[in-house]
Amino acid sequence: MALLNEFHFGYEEAKEVFERIALLAKTGKPIPPMKVLKQDPALSENSKQFITNDGVELCEDETEARSLIDQLEQFRKLRVIYKGTRSVVENLQEANSESIGLALGELERVIVQARSDYEETGIVTSGEGSNAKPVVDRVLSLDIPDRILTGFTKFDRLSGGFARKDLVLVAATTGGGKSVMAEQLAINSYLKFSKNVALVSFEMDDDELYARLVSNLARVPFSEVYLHKFKMGHRQRCYDQWGKFNQHGEDNGCRFSVWAPTVEVTPQQVGATLKPGHFDLILVDYVGLVGTDNQAALWENLGSITKQFKLMANEQDCVVIVFAQLDEDTNKVKYSKAMRHHSSWVWKWAYGDEEKQMNQITIHQDKCRHSEQFDFDLMAKFQFMAFEDAGDATHVTDADTSAKEDNEKARDEKEQYKKKLEGEPVTIGKPKTRIERSLASVDVHDFDPEDE
Repeated sequence: MALLNEFHFGYEEAKEVFERIALLAKTGKPIPPMKVLKQDPALSENSKQFITNDGVELCEDETEARSLIDQLEQFRKLRVIYKGTRSVVENLQEANSESIGLALGELERVIVQARSDYEETGIVTSGEGSNAKPVVDRVLSLDIPDRILTGFTKFDRLSGGFARKDLVLVAATTGGGKSVMAEQLAINSYLKFSKNVALVSFEMDDDELYARLVSNLARVPFSEVYLHKFKMGHRQRCYDQWGKFNQHGEDNGCRFSVWAPTVEVTPQQVGATLKPGHFDLILVDYVGLVGTDNQAALWENLGSITKQFKLMANEQDCVVIVFAQLDEDTNKVKYSKAMRHHSSWVWKWAYGDEEKQMNQITIHQDKCRHSEQFDFDLMAKFQFMAFEDAGDATHVTDADTSAKEDNEKARDEKEQYKKKLEGEPVTIGKPKTRIERSLASVDVHDFDPEDE
């Protein structure tokens, strides 16, 4: 019964019979045989006649019942689409901007409603008519919970990570790295934990998102990638690290997706677009740029938007992280009361002179639904568009190793060149690089391999 609702039935009489049976089931009463149901005084005469004329019988086989439920779900979707398309056609009878807007809104509603799951959680009861044992078994299971970890050691260790269906609100002051944090969380979830991740950015296009991505992965300064001016070996290192990043998804069956909408979209459109991807983590940067159909006050719209993202997290069984602006004067999330209400976690940090000097931020947690409240520190490496654990000397990536090797190679080449000019023996064999081939024409005082 928990898999059905009144929208699965097209006839009013069928809805009435369903609602009667559902009421009996929810109150713990046995469902009567069909011959008794046909005489039920709680049913209207039309409904009694409906089940009598159609020769309806109760289904007692579970396999057959699930097959019938699937058929009812297909008919529900057909009715939604049919009714919705008729409404769209009616709205388009007058070809003006208002009618087009109404038609688009109706199409959006139809898509969301048709794609929505029909499974509903039933009432869980202990005591007489108890059905709570499976829930208790899940709660007390020794299996490791399926959590969405952040890749930030202290937070993951103390909290266990985010739970599916959580909405997380993340806020920082202007220039504090909200977009950097969004991409870092996405990278960590995909690369460290093999999750399906979607980053929705209303501030940057695909090129800038991927420029930041390769800078982060390869530890190549973002300015080089952005300006397309690479030092020796850096461009190839970016290709190499992205290749490993891409191969990780192919090897582990996970996806890292970015979407930069070029038109205003609502939370419902975001949900309808991303649902087929079955994402574990969805990040929205940032909430102030998300579209809405309402002309209400800003705080009301932001509250409504976060509520829709919370419903999306519930429906798609994923974690949704939305990013917002932190007021520099009050150190509070702007218009936060309504947004905090729907959030399971609230992170915030400031990025003032002290943080800039230390290249370090402190994440303050204003709300932790599943954990104690605690602060934790992160290093801000904005030259690489990255955040990482503070004081973690063991955090060495392939890109860090490659960067070190490139720098050592450049220093060695410079030393060998100086020795050659001074007449000392050198260990360089036959020139292989463009730098080595041009040694004879370079003034040692002007030469710097890192400028190549």
